[in-house]
Amino acid sequence: LSRRLPQFIHTLSKRCDQIPVQTSRPASFAFCRPAAMSTPTIRSPAPSSSLNPIFLLILPTLYMLGAVVSLLQFQVVLTLVAQGAAKIKSVSALKLVQPATAALADMLVKIFGLPHKFVPQPTHVILVAILLAVVVHLERHPRGPA
Repeated sequence: LSRRLPQFIHTLSKRCDQIPVQTSRPASFAFCRPAAMSTPTIRSPAPSSSLNPIFLLILPTLYMLGAVVSLLQFQVVLTLVAQGAAKIKSVSALKLVQPATAALADMLVKIFGLPHKFVPQPTHVILVAILLAVVVHLERHPRGPA
């Protein structure tokens, strides 16, 4: 799901860009508009850079949802690494890799605590949401060679 989220957000932004957003001016500002001009429509030069208000309201929620899903997947991977290191200790054929896996599991426990007790804090969620926003932005606006 976390792999598909940037693609979903990109597709949603394309669909939201197709919704016309019109502004209306009060009658007192009628002199500012030429007579031949119809009701103005907000359009940006490139469709990928337009900002639809509905999309702007939904996007942060999608980033937060993606961040929570990503952190829960991280918790699953962290638990699997810790359980895998414990299983490798009991298999005699894997004695060669046992010191490396034990060191990795110990390092992860020291950094994140016990894997089954890892609970994503709001700070974690916000940081991962910002990271997702940067990744999606870089996918939508790739930088050329310098």
